[in-house]
Amino acid sequence: MKRKIGNFFLLAATALACHATPITSLMNTGVGAAGNGLVDPNWEVRQGADPFVSAYRTTSPGFPFGSWMANSLTSMWVSPRASYPGSGSDAGGLWEFRTEFDLTGFLLSTVTVQFRVATDNRFDGYRVNGGPVVFPGAHASFTAFSPWYAVNPSDLSPGANTLTILVYNVPQATGNPAGLRVEFNAQGTEAPEPSTAAMMGLALAGWALLRCRR
Repeated sequence: MKRKIGNFFLLAATALACHATPITSLMNTGVGAAGNGLVDPNWEVRQGADPFVSAYRTTSPGFPFGSWMANSLTSMWVSPRASYPGSGSDAGGLWEFRTEFDLTGFLLSTVTVQFRVATDNRFDGYRVNGGPVVFPGAHASFTAFSPWYAVNPSDLSPGANTLTILVYNVPQATGNPAGLRVEFNAQGTEAPEPSTAAMMGLALAGWALLRCRR
């Protein structure tokens, strides 16, 4: 009987401590927009020292000229402009696409953030919270996703965070929009509510007491 009670306490404490929750504030590109050509409220973009402005969800499939990997319900392309009439282009050079996410309520030591990208033209790395550029490996494709990249947990902060993806747009006179597509796999353990923490403490205390009596 004591063994059964001890197992119950141990299982209860483990379940409370190890439950992973998706980080829903990290949104894949495009899914926050209400429709094609509309603002994605979760992503913004800039070039150089310009202020960040809205990023736009592109049309589907194969925006802009049948070259890009088709959008899906999971993620969609975003660009600096809503449309590109007459084979329009974005300026050549480095573009920064940024999203914000909130880790309030998560145990930071348990958080994992992974992402994969497709870019037009070149993926030039990423920054977390305005820190130094991390370049995890070459990737330059708008027809397939990169491998999954993992953010260093030590770069994350409790509360608000930013992730900035760097995209280099090769200069070209016409038909040359900059574009980004990102998908996330991010989760962590939520800090327990006071009542839950008390229950966890009771479970652990009970388990320890039973072990001492043995």
